[in-house]
Amino acid sequence: MNTQRSHKPIALLLLLGALMLIAGCGGKVTPVHCYIALDASVSARPHLGGYTLLSGQLSGRLNGGVDKLTLFRLDDHVTEFADQVASGSLDTTVREIAQNVKQVSVGRGTFPAKYWEEVANRAEQSSNNTMVILFTDGDNEDQRTASAKSIHASAERLAKNPRVKQVILCSVEQRNYAWLHACFDCLGEKRFHVLNPVEMDISTLADYLEQARTPASGATEARPITAARR
Repeated sequence: MNTQRSHKPIALLLLLGALMLIAGCGGKVTPVHCYIALDASVSARPHLGGYTLLSGQLSGRLNGGVDKLTLFRLDDHVTEFADQVASGSLDTTVREIAQNVKQVSVGRGTFPAKYWEEVANRAEQSSNNTMVILFTDGDNEDQRTASAKSIHASAERLAKNPRVKQVILCSVEQRNYAWLHACFDCLGEKRFHVLNPVEMDISTLADYLEQARTPASGATEARPITAARR
């Protein structure tokens, strides 16, 4: 009898732990709307395989049926080819991207202003947390003053939106760091990230995804970084 009584506290502790685990698993997950654009211009095409694989790997980290995924092709036009509740499937995303980026554009290069305007619009209309990714070498062949002004304006709108949690540029060449930081440093160093081809990997992007799940608050960090990353 003494042995049986001594087991009761242990059994109660195990039961309590199980109940806490069940409660934790049933907790509400903050939905994220992930926007991914892949630069399919001639200069970026050698890296498209890597862009596609990482996009697929990240989509596999999304919560199927909860998160949302919107995919774009970027060259001298912005073409949306998927906008749906996330499947959580790497294979589905990779196949979808491959079908939509395989054709070579004979256009004028990369014109990113429309992409940034589009995601700023979408984020303002959404009640979900937002994560924005652009896979690109960072070139902007649209040399018009209107293009630069548009990108700056879109960056400011993203910075003012508390639901915009992460803005990430992947595979950027060193020559483009300065102008990209000039445009997007208003988001602050916790929300804006520039990754070179060596730095971009699924672990880093998965970490940013988890940070994007932080519940939105009224306060928004929107200050310039004193020292741009080099």
